[in-house]
Amino acid sequence: MTWSALLGAAGLPGRLQVSQATFQLLPPERQRTEWEERGSVLVKGKGIMSTYLLRTSHATTADCKAEPIPPPNQ
Repeated sequence: MTWSALLGAAGLPGRLQVSQATFQLLPPERQRTEWEERGSVLVKGKGIMSTYLLRTSHATTADCKAEPIPPPNQ
């Protein structure tokens, strides 16, 4: 299983959950305003992990700005 599947299985319905390692990659401003600490969660096969939940007021794709991936050089 992947990390996301393991975290998803230990998560809450309808909520996005990330590990502490992923949370620490976010800029401090986003950590304070968009995420809330869930605390320690037992993740099957990994043990107890500190996790964070995306606040529901920020759970939208409206602000996502993905760049298209160019095709590989042939």
